Amino acid sequence: MLAAIGFAASAAAAARERGRAYAILLALGADRGGLGRTTAAESGLLVGLGTAVGIALGVAVTHLIVPLVVLDAGARRPVPEVLVDLPATRTLLLALAIAALPLLSAALGGRGRRDVAARLRHVEEM
Repeated sequence: MLAAIGFAASAAAAARERGRAYAILLALGADRGGLGRTTAAESGLLVGLGTAVGIALGVAVTHLIVPLVVLDAGARRPVPEVLVDLPATRTLLLALAIAALPLLSAALGGRGRRDVAARLRHVEEM
């Protein structure tokens, strides 16, 4: 949840930065839908890469740490060795559920429709 809030704040800041450039592009005749799709694709790529890296690191840390911290009643390593079993389906479903919120915020983030002329006036004032 905290990562989703951070992603939403980052996406809002990026949208504010891009607003000026997009206003100029729209005034020059760029397609509003194309700009929205580009932004959504960029956000989707970032969420996808973050999710993939998170899964890879989680699996690596789990396989490295769990065998070292599991001890028997005598505080010794158990015999036979600990077998780490991460269910792939549950792991992927959890990752998709976690990635859904940032993807939703990216998709809904560009819904604000301001007048292009007002945005261009704002750019001129800066």
